[in-house]
Amino acid sequence: MNSLDATCYEKLRSILDNSREQVGLLQLQMEKNNTKYISDFSDKIDNPMICIQIPYENIIPSTIKGKQ
Repeated sequence: MNSLDATCYEKLRSILDNSREQVGLLQLQMEKNNTKYISDFSDKIDNPMICIQIPYENIIPSTIKGKQ
């Protein structure tokens, strides 16, 4: 097996490091979203009137946006 030259190796190392950083940031954002969703649902379970207070026209765009 041929060995990689230093430039190629450094480029691959940079790609790997950037990918790890991006995955870490994505995981952090997903954990934040999960915490927020759990909190939102818990609040609505504890106080169902919150659901009635949300204007209907605000719910539809958020559901459509989530499907895209």
